[in-house]
Amino acid sequence: MVKFSSKLPQIAQKASTTPKSAKINQMIIGIDVSSVSYQTGVSNYTLNLVRNLLKIDKTNQYKLFYSSLRLPLPKEIQSLTVHPNVSIYSSKIPPTLLQILWNQLRLFPIEFFIGKCEHLSHFRLDPTTHSKSQTIATIHDLTPFLHPNGIIQK
Repeated sequence: MVKFSSKLPQIAQKASTTPKSAKINQMIIGIDVSSVSYQTGVSNYTLNLVRNLLKIDKTNQYKLFYSSLRLPLPKEIQSLTVHPNVSIYSSKIPPTLLQILWNQLRLFPIEFFIGKCEHLSHFRLDPTTHSKSQTIATIHDLTPFLHPNGIIQK
């Protein structure tokens, strides 16, 4: 469960009343962008989320994590380095292996690869993982839960 959403009005109010000379606390936000290579609905959502966050947020630091054994870093992600608040961390570890390490064995949290984060958005990560960051879980499709009889098993 995401607990920080109830504080958003307070944060917005504090930011609007803070003098321009005062330093605003900076968050470090980690986002797994590995799905962007696959050009699926999740990858489009992830890419648009990152692009739009970077348009409106010049304060926080973004750590983008990309991992693929064979696919190079997508140009759409490379182009985001024009923003001074973006760092990209790339790995050649296969996504299937990361899935096993993170979700089954509970080894090497994503912070092992990108360092400390306050918030983490990750498309492969089980929300119950051992990450020390507050995790944002996005549910992309509830159809199997809402209509379990309408799903054809392969």
